[in-house]
Amino acid sequence: MAKRKKRGAQAGNRQVQAQAQRLAAARKVRNRRLLITSVVAVVVAALIGLVVWQATNVTGPTPPSTDPTSPTTSSTGGMFIPPNGSPDGLYIELASPNVKADALVIDEFIDYQCPYCGLLTRMYIGAFDQLVASGDIIMRVHLRSFLDGGIPGQNSVRAATAATCADVVGKFSSYHDVIFANQPEEGIGYSDEQLRIDFPRAAGITGPDLTYFRQCYDSEQTRPYVEYMEPANSTWMADWSAVNAGGKKFGTPTLLVNGKLLPLEELVTVSDDGKHYVPAQDTNPTAFLAFLATIAAS
Repeated sequence: MAKRKKRGAQAGNRQVQAQAQRLAAARKVRNRRLLITSVVAVVVAALIGLVVWQATNVTGPTPPSTDPTSPTTSSTGGMFIPPNGSPDGLYIELASPNVKADALVIDEFIDYQCPYCGLLTRMYIGAFDQLVASGDIIMRVHLRSFLDGGIPGQNSVRAATAATCADVVGKFSSYHDVIFANQPEEGIGYSDEQLRIDFPRAAGITGPDLTYFRQCYDSEQTRPYVEYMEPANSTWMADWSAVNAGGKKFGTPTLLVNGKLLPLEELVTVSDDGKHYVPAQDTNPTAFLAFLATIAAS
């Protein structure tokens, strides 16, 4: 009897041990499945995060890596900003690397369809360019596009988009000058052939920079920035006028020297025969700088 009880107890123990082993094996399988599920979830989350990051950081075509002189670019708030564009979307800044401590700040408000903007630019662009290069002035070019509201073709925005694409490859100033040198009569506008082929060639955009410029123009990479500039500048000018000019409305061209209004009649006059507009100031850079200094001091 005692032996039968002992054998029964041993059998019971073996059953308990087998059950414990089965439970342990089941726990291992369950833990392994949980681990795999967790790893998959982490990987999926990482992939989703990568896709979201890429979707919110798309800034258009990448500048050619083969060209070591290609400038870096940046984006803020999802909007691509040209290298010399202000983060607040007000202007493209032109300044020498060796700008002087007492350099005058010239704010120029222009629209590429504005005939008087073209007239003024053609008269004084040589002086302005040389004074920027010498570090005597900093130019802030405020690109307006309100004329598109009354003229079909969106030529102001398209030309400004091309000019800011030229800024991405370091040629804004040259391209800006070329636009006004070839400005048509108001209302005629610019063709795509001019903006993407003729003008960049005239501005000296070549090689990989030309390829990227055309990618930028074709994809309208800088257009959101250009379109943002119009209301931003309209508001800024209204605020400035409320404080400095009794709320008077200003269109284009408008120039400020260190925040002081430069009256257009002091820049442009009529020729003696009354048939042409001519510069009212000496366009020699040194003489013109002295004139600008009197405006800043007024």
